[in-house]
Amino acid sequence: MRDFLRYIVDAGLRAPDHGGPLPYRVIEVLPETPEMLADVFEAEKCYRDPHASEEDHAIAREHAARTSALLGVECQPALTP
Repeated sequence: MRDFLRYIVDAGLRAPDHGGPLPYRVIEVLPETPEMLADVFEAEKCYRDPHASEEDHAIAREHAARTSALLGVECQPALTP
């Protein structure tokens, strides 16, 4: 991960975590993969709204190209009884 992104992630990890959603990992989406990411965003739109219009699909795909850096955070919160 680029140094400036690591700095941003490190700063974010100092924020309150509201119960510790750990373990986690931060994933940098590389600029070379916008088409693949657009496919994922569109598929998620279809999943959440099976009746979405073509315009909604286009908007979902456009979100993949809006920024030069995109981070994803994956976590698996521990469930307590």
